[in-house]
Amino acid sequence: MVNGIFINQENKRMKQLILILLSALVLTTSCGDDKENNAPYLGYVAGTVESILDGSNESVGFLIKLKMPNNQVIDASVGDNNEKNRFEKGKKVTLKGMISDRFMHVQKIISTNNEQFVLEGEVESIKDNQGGYSAKVVTNEKETFYTLFSISNLSTGYKTFKKGDNINVSGTLWVSDNELNMTVKAIN
Repeated sequence: MVNGIFINQENKRMKQLILILLSALVLTTSCGDDKENNAPYLGYVAGTVESILDGSNESVGFLIKLKMPNNQVIDASVGDNNEKNRFEKGKKVTLKGMISDRFMHVQKIISTNNEQFVLEGEVESIKDNQGGYSAKVVTNEKETFYTLFSISNLSTGYKTFKKGDNINVSGTLWVSDNELNMTVKAIN
């Protein structure tokens, strides 16, 4: 009988472990870019900070309410309370994390001031456009930015970079089609 109880406890533990593993498998396979089904996906959000709410305790972090350009409001959970002082009501910010419906679990803060964003990285490719060019820039953190260099935005200091150049530029950051974009206004 003791052996029977031991086996039942072991079977119960094994069933719990299998359930946990299956749940993890379902979560990871549903975290693709499946926005239509409201499945969580890794993405970027840019919006204006409407409010900053304290977490229930210091270990929980805090919540940011962001107003998107389409006037939708999204709640973004930031786990580190030490980051709270970086956010200001009314500032445009960009965040990276797991997104589901109108909620985001923030994994990385890309910018807390989209209007004066500074980008350092290496030019991966160049594409000529009317009145300027666009450059795909990759940072040391492996984030990819699509930058727009136009003569009208850079009336003084306009410069054409080439593949492999390291750049330091500033301008306006925005998100489109889940990609980081930047209109360059100054070459630093």
